[in-house]
Amino acid sequence: MIRTEPHPSFGKELGEMIFLIEKEIFRLNSDWQTYRSLFGAGEERFNFLFSDEVPMMHLLEDVLWHRVILGLSRLTDNRRSHGHEVLCLDQLPPLVESVELSRQIRLEIKMAKKLVGDIRSFRSQRVAHRNLDVAKSASLLPPLSRSQFQAAIEGVTKPIITIYREIADTTLLPVPTNASEEAVRLIGLLYDGLAVKRDLAWMGARPSWTLMGKWDH
Repeated sequence: MIRTEPHPSFGKELGEMIFLIEKEIFRLNSDWQTYRSLFGAGEERFNFLFSDEVPMMHLLEDVLWHRVILGLSRLTDNRRSHGHEVLCLDQLPPLVESVELSRQIRLEIKMAKKLVGDIRSFRSQRVAHRNLDVAKSASLLPPLSRSQFQAAIEGVTKPIITIYREIADTTLLPVPTNASEEAVRLIGLLYDGLAVKRDLAWMGARPSWTLMGKWDH
C-alpha cells in the first residue's frame, strides 16, 4: 500500500522528494503489473482478449503501454525543463547529505537512464511526438521487449531502494498488491459475460488461464 506521508528518517526535503517519486513508481508498477497480467500472461489469455467478442482491448493495451513508457521517461528526465523544476530521480542526489551515498545514487540513476534509453527514444518519436519518417515506416524504431521494460522499472526503483537501505535501514517499499488481482478479475468477468452471451451452461470451474498465475505476481 502506498504511503500517506514521508518516511520520518529522511528529513524534510529528501523525505518530501522521495514521497513524491514513490507515488510515481507505485503508479508505474501498478500499470506494468496490469499490462503484464492482461497481455503478457500466456497465449490463451491473449487470444481471448483480442478475440472479436471482446471490444476495446487494443485501445486498453495502447493506453497501458504508453502510460508505462511515459512513467519511465518522466522519472529519467533532467532536473529542469523549459525553466521549470521536474519531478525525477535527478532531484535526489543533491538532497542526500552523505557524499558517498550521493555518488552511489548518481551512478544508479545513470544506469537507470541507460536502461530506459530505447524507451525514451520510442516516447520521443512515437508517443510524445510523431516523427514523420517513423510515421512512414515504423520499422525505423527498434522493437521494445517486455524484458527491457522489466529491467528499466527495476532500474528506476533501485536508487529509492538504496536510500531506504542506507538511511532508513529497511528495503521495504510501498508496492501495488492488487493490480494483477484486478486484471485477473476483469478477465474472469469478461469470460463469464461471454459465457452468458453464448448461452453456455455453467459446467464448473473457469479454465486455468483466467485464474492467478506466475505472471500475476
